[in-house]
Amino acid sequence: MPRRSFDKAFKIGVVKLVTEEKFSVKKVSLQLEVHANSLYRWVQEVEKYG
Repeated sequence: MPRRSFDKAFKIGVVKLVTEEKFSVKKVSLQLEVHANSLYRWVQEVEKYG
């Protein structure tokens, strides 16, 4: 199975769902079929680097 790649705009949108809209990481990961660990990493990167 090939790795999926996501562009910056997609990642920022997903992080906003978790941080601003207060959706759970689990719910977002299931809806978008993205692994929850990836979402946690994206949130940490935004918090650290902006």
